[in-house]
Amino acid sequence: MGNLSQIRRAEMLEYLNHLKEIHTDDESRIALSKIETALTEKKYGLVWEEHEEEVDRQLIHNIPVFREIEDKKIVADENADFNFLLEGDNLHSLKLLEKTHKGKVDVIYIDPPYNTKNKEFIYNDTKIGEDDGYRHSKWLSFMAERLKIAKDLLSDEGVIFISIDDNEQAQLKLLCDEIFGESNHITSFVRKTKSMTGDDGNGLNIQHDYIQIYAKDKLQMKLRGEKNEFKGYSNPDNDPNGTWISGDPSARSGGESTYFPIENPITGQIDYPPSGRYWAFSKDTFNRYVSNGRIKFREKKRKNQRGFIFKRYAKYNINQYMTIPSLVFNDNIYMNSVATTELKIIFKNSKFDYPKPKSLVKKLTSLFPNSNSIIIDFFAGERVIIVMGAVNVMKPRVSGTLNKYILCIA
Repeated sequence: MGNLSQIRRAEMLEYLNHLKEIHTDDESRIALSKIETALTEKKYGLVWEEHEEEVDRQLIHNIPVFREIEDKKIVADENADFNFLLEGDNLHSLKLLEKTHKGKVDVIYIDPPYNTKNKEFIYNDTKIGEDDGYRHSKWLSFMAERLKIAKDLLSDEGVIFISIDDNEQAQLKLLCDEIFGESNHITSFVRKTKSMTGDDGNGLNIQHDYIQIYAKDKLQMKLRGEKNEFKGYSNPDNDPNGTWISGDPSARSGGESTYFPIENPITGQIDYPPSGRYWAFSKDTFNRYVSNGRIKFREKKRKNQRGFIFKRYAKYNINQYMTIPSLVFNDNIYMNSVATTELKIIFKNSKFDYPKPKSLVKKLTSLFPNSNSIIIDFFAGERVIIVMGAVNVMKPRVSGTLNKYILCIA
């Protein structure tokens, strides 16, 4: 089957060329060229009506500058590195950061307006709700400009985490595919937002939102889970190589050099590799393992048990860190209610909508393995409090190092 859209487009372009031959004046040719451009622009992906913000018009003839406000400085330690709190339109802040931090940022976490029907998204000083026919286009225009700069800020190993819900999740995914590249999409975390029962009006109780993850370059970006505790490993014989677990000494492939009998000098038991398999070592290597303690002979002979133990040491295990499950944020500690409680400790009458707990910020930033990272949140809002709380409880993974934060608030 042919591409009908392509066929129709080709027919229209052919007719446009015919019109160009008839209408040769400059005004007509310019108009026809614009029509041709509209016909030939990309036809797959996200398409929306692009909107201009007031801040865009301001940036045409004005250059934003950073101004330090001394009486708002918060100093906990004069000798420690400091974090930045940037107040103003976040597009102004991003434009400036593009000049100072391009290619230097390791982690970006943002929690942008979800563009719900409750008019929490403010665009050009106007609250946008479902009565606005262009609400999705305005949100996409708003996000696209900021995400393009965010990509430029990221280092080659950098990563961006974006909280979102079903109102714009599908649109955001396509937008980020376009900006960061579909191949740089890592995954979508699902976060548990609440546990209480309720009805969304259709018999469902919506208890989750999402965290989209994109890399600047997926081939260079690496996330890291919790330190592997190596459960089941122990060191009952005080082996100087540390904790170990009994491993399989056989291998699928081998040859004459790896197929030989092993005699226990204590019990006299003789072992061969299992049927169709070989030892995972040669005789010379086996003797070396005996001398350095990796092979341990059993003192008693038991039925259906080898006469020796082949140790696998925790310190030589390539998986020193656990993998990260995509449902890692399905725990109650990441719910909005936890953040609400945290904020009420500071503000008795907290009115922040859908806040994120410091456990979420702490966990996300800990997934990046560099312990001296630059981390940006350009939709910080109330998370200035949450993030700084997370900073205070986070311990540097390498002595003497700590992440640096840049938070943008309106």
